[in-house]
Amino acid sequence: MVDTISKKSFTRSLFPPMDFYRFKHHTELAESALHKKKLMRHLWIVGESPFDGTSSPDEGHVVHLGTPSFTARWTMVEETIAQIAKPDFLDEDTNILIYETIMTGGINENIDEWLMEAANAVAYCKGLIAIAEPVINDPN
Repeated sequence: MVDTISKKSFTRSLFPPMDFYRFKHHTELAESALHKKKLMRHLWIVGESPFDGTSSPDEGHVVHLGTPSFTARWTMVEETIAQIAKPDFLDEDTNILIYETIMTGGINENIDEWLMEAANAVAYCKGLIAIAEPVINDPN
């Protein structure tokens, strides 16, 4: 192919220029007590609290509803990152800092892996990465 502006030859990539990440899990089937059926439940929530004093598109909360369940705060604001002496996790590639992590469903030995998942959930929400979905082999 030829770029119409520069007239230089190039090959088109099948994927957009962003990183891909494969989550350990991001959904699960859960029983609905109200509807008496199984529903697909998303396990990550990235957002902001209506009761938090700071509101910025570059900071908020991340919640993992699966096992291990936890809540944490996240930020991409340089001033906030500089103020936090002992972050729980820092993804240097995306500049997402996870802090004030509270385990709500027991302590997990591999918490660093889950905090990395939390940072990637934030990065996905912000459009910084894409999800690499697992390949499902359908025998039919």
